[in-house]
Amino acid sequence: MSGRKPKSKITKIDLTEFDELRTTTYQTYATTAREYYRKAEERKPKDDVFTLTAKNINKVVNESNGQLQDQDAALVLVKQNMVQSLETNEYASISIIFAQMALEAYIYEYAVRRLPQSLVDGYLKRGSLKSKWVVISQLITGKEFPTGGRGFKLLTELIRSRDGLVHHESKKTRDKKVKERMGQHYWVKKAKQGIQAVDEIVKTLGHIDPAEKKRLSYLTTPLSFDTLCITIRVHGDIMYVKWESPEND
Repeated sequence: MSGRKPKSKITKIDLTEFDELRTTTYQTYATTAREYYRKAEERKPKDDVFTLTAKNINKVVNESNGQLQDQDAALVLVKQNMVQSLETNEYASISIIFAQMALEAYIYEYAVRRLPQSLVDGYLKRGSLKSKWVVISQLITGKEFPTGGRGFKLLTELIRSRDGLVHHESKKTRDKKVKERMGQHYWVKKAKQGIQAVDEIVKTLGHIDPAEKKRLSYLTTPLSFDTLCITIRVHGDIMYVKWESPEND
């Protein structure tokens, strides 16, 4: 943090004035989704599982420009490729799941801040993620959430990808969809769409409800302890919250 000096502020909160303190997790979830998408992009092999298989060993040897001398060496490369592909898919899967979790956490927190808790728990909490974003935003703002827009389409695709992971059903490898999902870095592409879904949903709600833009920015701003440090001390009924943020000279 050279060249920067910390900007500090201490806030006193009287805990007796609050019936409850609410914690949120959407920024953590969104940060996790972005971090694991980054890892998936960095880790993905040049060739996917179906391009580089044991059936193509001779082709692999011939195209190696002398780097591989025999089939045994090529088989090692195939194994490395498959391990790398599995790791890539693992990272992408985590990204997809956490992207949806971030949107789930945000829309609930948005609802309970702006609507009666009894309404949220009784009628809104159990709906689908798509219906929550449409219904809750309209109840709060009086404006329609554009279901024909890019954000809603990406949200639909994110939910489909997440469901494909969480509710996976085994299929024969001859199935075209199975080959599609195993080849051409399918899950990395879906993870990218998941991040895009979060970003587009943020833009859409920000347009409908401009007063929400500051909180929405937490879905697109990675959580970083290099840029923000919070210290909390509690003495009796008083909570002291001290935050430090770097400031340019």
